[in-house]
Amino acid sequence: MAAPEPQTISEQNKHLIIRWFDEVWVQSNRKTIYELYGKDCTLHDGKTTYRGPDEFCRFYDLLKSQFSDFSISPIVELAEADLACLHFSVECTHIRPPLAFNSQPP
Repeated sequence: MAAPEPQTISEQNKHLIIRWFDEVWVQSNRKTIYELYGKDCTLHDGKTTYRGPDEFCRFYDLLKSQFSDFSISPIVELAEADLACLHFSVECTHIRPPLAFNSQPP
């Protein structure tokens, strides 16, 4: 029986990015953040920038406080050399009370 062929770096990176979304967002595994999110990694969210795993956890905690029941479905995985991108679909439940609007009749 022949040994399985080793995966290319691109294939490994595709699996890694899917693992990130599954373990961090679906399984809520914070340990994976510290394992995979490098200290020099940067997330830009509008005007706010999060650097490193500790700051990313602030972003993560904010989203997790607003939403639950995350389901993430990969649609397309792209990778070339050491770069990877994932187009995905997210379903989740908004757990905060809805915003109250103060509308008055005309």
